[in-house]
Amino acid sequence: MKHTLNILSTEPINIFGWPLFLPVCIARDYYSLWTENRMIQIISTAKEHNIAIEINDMAHTPHEKFIYMAKEQGLKFTFGSDSRNSNAGRLEYCKAIAKKCNLKEEDFYIPETFSNK
Repeated sequence: MKHTLNILSTEPINIFGWPLFLPVCIARDYYSLWTENRMIQIISTAKEHNIAIEINDMAHTPHEKFIYMAKEQGLKFTFGSDSRNSNAGRLEYCKAIAKKCNLKEEDFYIPETFSNK
């Protein structure tokens, strides 16, 4: 947790990828480890540093409650797949959870564009 908050606070990032992901060895404890307090800390830090939250198709993270909490705080979202197979770009989990959480176009992160002047 400390490491994640440090990254969100100090690194020059725009998107927090694979949010709430846990390695297989502790994944069975996902819902007990990702307490509301911990989720609030991540959301608050991401908001403070204007960092969007990736909805990851391969990892199926984050879950519905976290998305609702982040949306309520005005955070933006992106889709990511990390797939290197025939599922790449399908984004089935992303689309399904976005629909379930009623995410609209305005809830998504649009990167800044830079002109070559």
